[in-house]
Parts: sequence; C-alpha cells; structure tokens
Amino acid sequence: MNSPADEAGNAGRTLTGHEFGAKLRRRRKELGLTQVELGGTRLSKGYISLIETGKVNPSEEAMAYLAARLRKPVSYFGGGLEDSAGMLRSHLAEGQAHLRRGETDLAGGAFKQAARLAMDTADELDLARVHENVGHLYLVLGDLPAAVFAYREALSLYRQAGNTDGAAACHCSLIGASLAQGHTEAAESEYSAVMMLLASENYPNALTTGRAHLGGGYAALVRGCSGEARRRLEAALSAFGGNDLAGAGETHYALGLFAMEAGDWPAARLHLERASGLLDSVAAPELVAAVLRHLAETLVQQGQHERAVATVRRLGAASAACGDDRGLAWAMSVLAEVTAHLGDLATASQALAEADLVLAQRQGDAGAAWVTLLRARVARVTALVSLRQGQAQQALQHFSTGLALAEQAADGLALRFRLLTEMGQLHSQLGDADSALECCRKLLAVAQSALPALGRPSDYTQLWRILSALWFRT
Repeated sequence: MNSPADEAGNAGRTLTGHEFGAKLRRRRKELGLTQVELGGTRLSKGYISLIETGKVNPSEEAMAYLAARLRKPVSYFGGGLEDSAGMLRSHLAEGQAHLRRGETDLAGGAFKQAARLAMDTADELDLARVHENVGHLYLVLGDLPAAVFAYREALSLYRQAGNTDGAAACHCSLIGASLAQGHTEAAESEYSAVMMLLASENYPNALTTGRAHLGGGYAALVRGCSGEARRRLEAALSAFGGNDLAGAGETHYALGLFAMEAGDWPAARLHLERASGLLDSVAAPELVAAVLRHLAETLVQQGQHERAVATVRRLGAASAACGDDRGLAWAMSVLAEVTAHLGDLATASQALAEADLVLAQRQGDAGAAWVTLLRARVARVTALVSLRQGQAQQALQHFSTGLALAEQAADGLALRFRLLTEMGQLHSQLGDADSALECCRKLLAVAQSALPALGRPSDYTQLWRILSALWFRT
C-alpha cells in the first residue's frame, strides 16, 4: 500500500511504462477487479493487459477513465504520456537504424511498435512520423504505390498539426517516390508544392530546401531540361553548404551525372570524385557503389585506365559488401575491359570468370532483366580479350553472342551500337567487306533510335530507391 506522501510524490514524476503498468495492476488487485471489469465497456481486456505489462501507455481519455474506475486522481499514476512519447521516438530510431543496415523485417517490427503507441496517444505529429518512416520502408522494398500512400497520409497529418518542416520533408519524399515510379510530372508538382511551402516561411529549413532542390534537379534531368537542372542543383549545393556531407555529396553526384550526359568528362570526374569523398563514410553502400560505377565510366572515357582499375576494385568490394550481384558483375566486366586494354590478359580473364560466375547464379531469377544485359557486356569484353590474344574468329563469335543478347535487353541500344561498330571494324580488317557493310547498315538503323540516349545515364529514377541519410533528417 502507498502512503499519502508516496501518492503526492508521483504527481511530479514521469513513470516508466513498466512502473505505470505495475501500479495500475497493483491498484486493480487491491480493489479485487479483473482486467475485464476494469476495462468495462470502453477498454478491452487485451488493451488493459498491454498497459499492465508496460507495452503501451493509455491516452489522456483512457487514463482519466481508468483513474475514475480505480478511485484515484490522475496524478496518482504520474506522467505516463511523456514516457509513451519517448518510447515511440525510440522505436522510430530503432527502425531507422535497422533500415540503414538493410534489416527490413526488423525495421518493420519497430515501426509497428511505434504505430501502436501513436494510435494510443492519437497525436497527429506522432502518427505523421510513423507514416513517413513506413513510407521509407516501402520505398526500399520497392512497393512504390504503398510508399506514396504512406507519404501522403503523413503529409496530411503534418498539415493538420501545422508542422511546416514535416510537410516539406514529405513533399521531398514524394518527389523521390514519383521519380522512382517514372512519374516526372508528379515529381515536378511535388517540387512546386515544397517550394511554395518554403517560400511562405520566414526561416526555411536549409536541409529541406537543399533536399527539395536536389529532387527538383533530378526531375529536370529526367525531363531533359538541362538549364533548369543545373540551376536547381547549384541551389541545392548552396543550401547544403559545407556542413552537410550527405546533401553536398549527393548533389555533387547529380552534377556529375549532368556533366556525363553533356559529355563534359573532366567536370564529371571532378564532381564524382568529390561525391565519392563526401559520401564514403556517411552514405548507404548502394549509393557509394553507384557513385564509384559512374566515376569508373568517366575515368575510362578520359583514358585514365590505371585510376579506373583502382576505382573498379573499390566498386567490386562495395558491391560485394552490400550483396549487390548486379554491381559486382558490372565491376568485374569493367575491370576485365580496362585490364585487357592495359595488356594484363590474366587479370582480365580472371575478372571475366568471376562475372560469369555471378551471372550464372542469377540466371534463373524472375525479373532479373539486367542479367541479360550484363551477359551481353561480358560477351563483348570476352571478344576484346580474344582479339588481344590474336583469336579473331573467336572474337567474332563472342561479338555475335553479345549482339544477340543485347537485342533482347530493353536497355541494350548503346551496347548494340558499340558491338556493331567493333564487329564492322573487325570484318573490315579481315577483308570481309560484305559483312562489314552489313554491320554498317544495322548500325545506321540502331543509331536512328539509339543516339538520343547513348550518352545518358539510365538510372536517374532508380537512384531514389537507394537509402539516403537525407530521408531521416528535417
């Protein structure tokens, strides 16, 4: 039994969930009530059990109801609601940590715990934060419609609560989800909405402003509006300043892709090297790998083959660390191509064997269309190695295999263009004018449809499904 002094002391102290539940259970038993009797017609036995075991704290209405049923003032139970809010924040932080580590099942479990607490408190901001984080989870899992729905629910709740920063962050998330779906007009609409929202505030959040401009820059890149893309990306870099590594790094990455599309390889290398340095310690491995992949492409284009080899080796390690078979196979194919160019045929052959092994393991995967494209790329590099070894006929066979595979791949236009060019050159060197002319005819047909996209990075939209540190900060 508690003394009056003990009861008075509880009024100013926040009890933990377990303390609160134990006190509730003790008082219920003092009165000889069952959980069903205590809950009456308003609260279920299961809900009372959750409270008594410290798993949830009641809302203000439920607390007032229970206090009346137990013949005690609300102050007798202390400030349990503050502890409930703390537990909710803890579950959200736990879920975010799991998501960063790729533990999606554990992240989902933590977010469910947070959702139970948010439903109990019925606090609009808490509910908004839960919906927003669940949207991040769906985006990583690739369930894009569910991600958009969760973000819109969060946006509505942030608006109801009058939380501008939260609403602006949700608009930024919706830019990303729209881009991931390929819905560029929707992404533009979200960018306009967040810009209007931030313009209405006297003290706009610099991080959210930068994130919005970054998303808007990608949307402009996808639409082919190069001038607008540059303006938005430069605005993002200015907003992030020198204090936000993730934001500045991701913006340099976008500027690097912009320069690649324009064929400005020196500028692309500069931005991508800066992005790599800034993101190496703060970004998800998948994002680091994406930066390294484009940096390797840029170095190859500039003829810096030794540096390209070092970059591709880093890419292979990063891809292997995050279980990215696609990135690993691509890295090995590039390593083979570059080392073959340098005359290191032993390393080239070993890299090709490793790429073949990865692709063979993924050949039967449903929906793994990238496997066909990479098999075509490996066939082309194998042909180049055969040429280095003086085996022209074998090279032609590998070129033909690569061309057949590239014709099956949705994103194989640029590779078909390259294969036909190299096949035509080889036929010409071998004195087979008819075959060389046939390659030229096919090349012209491919060029008519392929040239607009030949130098353009194809993964602007897919980048928005890669976990970013910017998702969790407002």
